[in-house]
Parts: sequence; C-alpha cells; structure tokens
Amino acid sequence: MMNSKIKIYILTFILGLNYVSAQVEIKTNALGLVTNNYNAQVELLLNYRSGIELELSYRNTPWILGLSGSEIKNNSFRFLTSYKYYLDSEDPASGLYFGPYLRLKVAGMENIPVALDQTYSGIFANPEIVKVINNAFTVGITGGQKIVFNNNFVLEYYAGIGYNPFNNIRIRDDIPKEIEPYLNITSNTFTWPWDFRLGFSLGYRIWR
Repeated sequence: MMNSKIKIYILTFILGLNYVSAQVEIKTNALGLVTNNYNAQVELLLNYRSGIELELSYRNTPWILGLSGSEIKNNSFRFLTSYKYYLDSEDPASGLYFGPYLRLKVAGMENIPVALDQTYSGIFANPEIVKVINNAFTVGITGGQKIVFNNNFVLEYYAGIGYNPFNNIRIRDDIPKEIEPYLNITSNTFTWPWDFRLGFSLGYRIWR
C-alpha cells in the first residue's frame, strides 16, 4: 500500500499544476499496465506547442518473464520527466510531437545468477544467486502522437530510445567481502545500456 504521506504529496503536486496552468492532463500508460507497470502521468501544457510531462511508475515482475521460465524477480520505481514539442495542429498541444526525456530508475532484483571468477583461490563457495540493487539514469528522445476528443479526452501513443550513462549494480546480500570483487553477474535483462519506451496512454485534459 502507498504511504499516506506520498498520496498527499502527489495530490498536492497535481492540484498545484492545475492552479498555475490553464491546462493539465492526467494520464496512464495502459500498455504498461498489461506488463505490471503501474503508472501515472501528469502533463503541464505550457503553450500551444509545448508541454512538460512527469511520470511516476512502479513495476512489478513482468508476467511475460515467467512465461520464459526465468526466476528473476524485479521490482522498480521510475521517475521520468520529458519535454514535448508539438508540430502544427488544429488543437493546442496535440498531434505529432517529439522531445527529450530523462529517467531515474531504482530497482531491487532477486534470483540473479552470479559466477565466481576462476582467479579466486579462497575458501568461500560461489553463492550462485544473489539479490541486487540497480540504479540507472537515462537520457533519451521520444516521438509520438496525441489525439484529443471533445477538448477533454486524450489518446496518445509513443515510442522512444535512450542511453544509460549511469547504470550501477550493487549486490545487497550478506556476501563475504573477500569474494564480492570476484562475483560476476551472468544474466540480467534489466541492466542493458539502452533504454526503450513504448506507450499507449489514456487520459483527461483539465481546463482551468
């Protein structure tokens, strides 16, 4: 359950955006919900052709990972901010757009396979699997299209690609310090240097 203080902060933030701007959109990436990615998006429309979007998401282990036979468990929090520049359209802040995004990820993963380097000559055995914390910072670009119905209902689809200039993995098990430098993570599909975005969002535009 989400902490009550966090709920108050999120609500206060959304109300604050609605106060300072003529238009605010509240959305969710429906495609993410299918993969156990629970998310909320808030876009502040700056003017006719630009907007700033904030997204907060919590991802549980994707169900598709279980179908592949993997035992890796992944739980992560992600915070994303993006700038959108809209091309010419009849409606304000709608139609085709593109722009940069920044994303911060903090993930806890379990059942990650590790191998003990052959150069190790101590007495400790290979732990085989470990728990890790993965922190990553992403810089990327997104392109998509937004359609607004009756000046209120929003349908949006987009795709993007980014790179992780910072992508740190830290073992959080109680591992002997002697062998930790010799452990190599052998399989982890959540720490690629590249980041991919894909979304189909539904939402509502609030007029002040």
